[in-house]
Amino acid sequence: MINIKKITDKHKLTLIQQIAQQAYGKEVWTRQQYLDDWNNSFTCYYGAYVKNNLIGFIHLNVVYEIGEILNIAVLPQYQCSGIGQQLMNVLDDFSGVQSWLLEVRNSNDKAQNLYRKLRFKAIGRRKNYYHQPQEDAIIMQREGEKE
Repeated sequence: MINIKKITDKHKLTLIQQIAQQAYGKEVWTRQQYLDDWNNSFTCYYGAYVKNNLIGFIHLNVVYEIGEILNIAVLPQYQCSGIGQQLMNVLDDFSGVQSWLLEVRNSNDKAQNLYRKLRFKAIGRRKNYYHQPQEDAIIMQREGEKE
């Protein structure tokens, strides 16, 4: 059984970085970037746990009525089992957010399909946003509940 809960222990950042590296096949954020972001009052992390072991996370930034998904990653052995969708369900807990944004690699069809299933729509493109390999990002948005 998967348990989704807010991550409040800064020491979990090492695990978060390791999960992201395994999920993406490379380091996308440095340790310092994670630390800097942890200290940002608008940032929060939620984790997916199996028997108290962190196996995935979602990394969010919420500034008033706008939310942004900065990272979502699940260990490879747990991918394609609905955990990503369970992590994305935490967005529903942010009642004041009117719009959610994210960027996704143009070639990441699996993630794009998940996001579309969760009511995200492509609204733009960032040329050469990603590196190693260089690739465009698709900007996706989901309108939240209007108050």
